[in-house]
Amino acid sequence: MVMKKIYKLKQWYTIEEACEYLSLSLNEAVSNQEIVQMAIENHILLSWHVRNLEAVKGRFIDDGECPKTVHMPNMYGQESERSVIDNARFKANDGNYTAKSVESLVGFYNLDLKNCHTLREYVLEIVRGGEGKEFFDTLDGLYVLEDEKNGWLFVSKFDEDDNIDGYFPVYHFPELSDLGFQKKDLDSFVKSITSVDVDKNKPLHPKREASLLRLAIVMAKGGYGYDENILKSPVPKEIEEDAQKMGVKLTDDTIRAILKESVEYLDDL
Repeated sequence: MVMKKIYKLKQWYTIEEACEYLSLSLNEAVSNQEIVQMAIENHILLSWHVRNLEAVKGRFIDDGECPKTVHMPNMYGQESERSVIDNARFKANDGNYTAKSVESLVGFYNLDLKNCHTLREYVLEIVRGGEGKEFFDTLDGLYVLEDEKNGWLFVSKFDEDDNIDGYFPVYHFPELSDLGFQKKDLDSFVKSITSVDVDKNKPLHPKREASLLRLAIVMAKGGYGYDENILKSPVPKEIEEDAQKMGVKLTDDTIRAILKESVEYLDDL
């Protein structure tokens, strides 16, 4: 199956589209559950198409700076202390969540499933076919990622009856249809699992080295007519010139030395 041309232009994919994109890129079938599992295990970032939700901007802090508790006004306007779970890493630029710092957020934002435990469990539930929302609740609020250091925390305005002028963190749950992946994250994921790490300082295994020498002499004799009995064979120079055309740096002295060493394997051919 050939990848759709439009996939090369799209910058955001639904979960189903992302599965097809990965299946074609990796040449193997990838299911919804598998790609979400990769997001749960922090191999790829899951994205949310946010539409007109109020949020305040902030930054992420180191784990050592994360507060264990937070003081917030209750429904009577009195400050109360409670533990913090999901938004502990987020520190709003405006700690009081005033109206001047609130913006209507629209666009594609990645989710921090590694640290947002409630969200992680919710995503697993809805991908498996559950309703999800009625089983998950939190007072901590949910943030989304803008980049590695900054993000947005969703907030909501207190009711007029609460007699509190300001906003408080809320936890919006995304619909399954609004979840997906950004193309740059899909491409990074493909690259991470298809690239092969090579230690250039590690010596070749003797069997691998012998195979490469056999290959060299076969190609030199079959492709260039190399004759090991000619003392000043022009073949190494010809191979050097062809290598240069392809942008490969090899000197004729190096090629001559390799061919000289590979001659001993002629008896094995």
